[in-house]
Amino acid sequence: MLMRTKMKLAAILGRAATDEEAKAFLHHTEVAYKKENRLIPIREHQAEYEKYVAENLSTLGQTRFYGYLAEYRTYKRHQQLKNEAAAYFEKKIVPLLKNFTTQHECGYHGLEHTELVTLRAIDIAVAEGYTDMQKELLPVMLAAALHDSARTDDAYNNTHGPDAANRRETSAFLDNPMFRLTETQKQQIKYAVAHHTDAMPSIFKKHDFVTKCLCDADRVRLSWERGHDKKYFFTKTGDELGTMTPYRAKDYVEGWAYQMHKNDIPHLGRPLSSRYSIRYNPKIKHNCLAFNRPGGSGNSRIYN
Repeated sequence: MLMRTKMKLAAILGRAATDEEAKAFLHHTEVAYKKENRLIPIREHQAEYEKYVAENLSTLGQTRFYGYLAEYRTYKRHQQLKNEAAAYFEKKIVPLLKNFTTQHECGYHGLEHTELVTLRAIDIAVAEGYTDMQKELLPVMLAAALHDSARTDDAYNNTHGPDAANRRETSAFLDNPMFRLTETQKQQIKYAVAHHTDAMPSIFKKHDFVTKCLCDADRVRLSWERGHDKKYFFTKTGDELGTMTPYRAKDYVEGWAYQMHKNDIPHLGRPLSSRYSIRYNPKIKHNCLAFNRPGGSGNSRIYN
């Protein structure tokens, strides 16, 4: 498809198109295709997708194309940053977290859940413009890493956030000189962890970006499973993730799995793409993305 796209772009641009230019057009088209909730995954509906690409090429003008190119270059920079953040989380943060978290590795609120919340938090933070690794992304990642670290099971527990924030182990973890955190950053992280279940956009002025990114990243899964409610989301990106159809949501998780495999980034436990499946939810009367319990057939109950 890349070569065919280059040939058609050449006619539009009046010159030979580069690989980067063809990839920019295809990237924009793929994003647009998925946002329109067309047939996903693309690899199983290649004919429909290629028809969509051809239709978009037939109406493409130079002005819009150069906008796509700028958009693609920003995407590449952001993807590199997200991969670096994911690698830091898996290689530096996770080994330390395992020393004191009371979570199981699997389970609905286990370390596998923490890992996926952190990856979503990275996505949300970068998309919302928080791209400074030390000042912005690291506090978001650490808050996501800690948010369920006081849990011992999946039972309802409305104090697990404050419990995690107030543990001596949490303070010792944040004092690690490797992180080079300021006192302000430590307080931001602890506040986000303590309030990740009760912080609400209706009182958003009391919450900073760390809390917003963590809350949205954690609530996306509930949207995928229970149905979406905009009132629970702080950011545009979190809201957009929450409104994904089950097929788009599974495609999103598989996208992270692909990036981690491609960049030799380790992951916890089971492969990311095996942790969710699409099933009918009678409570909301349509398909949803459901968490697969290890060795089981999925959720029997949804907890906070």
